[in-house]
Amino acid sequence: MKNKNKLVISIVAILVALTAIGGTLAWFFINESSYVDYGSDISCEAGQSLEISIDGGKSWSGFVSNEGFKSSTVDITGDGINMYRPVSIDETSNPTGYQPAVAIDENGVGDFIDIDLMFRTTSKMNVYLNGESYISPTNPTLGGNMFGNFSRDYIAGATRVAFIEVTDNVETGAEEYDLKMIWAPNPKYQLSKSTGGIYTFTVNGSRETYYYTVYEDGEYVKKAYTSDDFATSRFLAGNTGADISNGGESAVLFSTNPAAGEFDYKKMKIRIWFEGTDREASEALAGGKVAAKLKFTGLNKAVPSEENLNALDAVEYDVSSKSLTGVLSGMAFSTDGYTWTAYNDAKPNLPNFDSGMIVYLRYNETKGSLRTDIKKIMIP
Repeated sequence: MKNKNKLVISIVAILVALTAIGGTLAWFFINESSYVDYGSDISCEAGQSLEISIDGGKSWSGFVSNEGFKSSTVDITGDGINMYRPVSIDETSNPTGYQPAVAIDENGVGDFIDIDLMFRTTSKMNVYLNGESYISPTNPTLGGNMFGNFSRDYIAGATRVAFIEVTDNVETGAEEYDLKMIWAPNPKYQLSKSTGGIYTFTVNGSRETYYYTVYEDGEYVKKAYTSDDFATSRFLAGNTGADISNGGESAVLFSTNPAAGEFDYKKMKIRIWFEGTDREASEALAGGKVAAKLKFTGLNKAVPSEENLNALDAVEYDVSSKSLTGVLSGMAFSTDGYTWTAYNDAKPNLPNFDSGMIVYLRYNETKGSLRTDIKKIMIP
């Protein structure tokens, strides 16, 4: 019997107005002088087969709403789970040290947004971030400022969103976090400093190198997201491309597999912040406001075929010919984890491989099947 693919759409629309005020060249942090304004409601809307709760499972609906509020905050940094706030900024516009950043509490005090959602469904599905999601300037046509002729609301370029699946440890009762994806929605926003303290801004610039700060071995370390992070969608820059028929480039945020006639419950934490290591986290954009809208799409498709998995597993690098063997049409390859190209064995289009290069391979998602995990090949 032919298996029919079930397409399930679930939508979480989160509308948030964010404001940040301050000054310096790289970070715009100023102690006790920065604010985030969640002026609009946070609204969530779900499809027919998925219900959402914003009160810890006390009530369920296809639509929930939470009133907005204002809060003091700063631009911060972190890996999505562990977040840090600068203690102060030196004359070179860099943090002199860090302290743990905290989520905004019920009194509106804190450093970043945490939105705790619960989902329940009677359908089996993988859930992705829909391509209609955005973080955008509240008013992109707002007049210029002392730093240049552009709206400060383009601080949207420095906004990050982390998607964290939350599970309860059965033995300890403590919550455990599993970071699924960090999203930087506006990779082409580019702020550049010109002479005389003036800046230029474009919405169609070059993609930057993305950084974050972690605490390792007794010190704070600034790290860059790698091609592995891009290839696995652990870090995603730009639109996911996901819609009602495919998951796009989004990571699987969570999966459900309920027993017949029963609900499957999932917890998800949405974390939103201004990333201080981003090039748009600048005095020229401090004070801007952004709006956020998130949509989630749930899909139930067949898993990749054994034939495709075996074919992918058989691909190797041949040292003598300096080429990959076993690459087939239907596979896609990437050398940066960011841009994927479909392979055509009728007109081979693999690049020349340099020593030390990394090649990623996968089968892309189809109408009836999920995409495969990546295969990573190091060129010796």
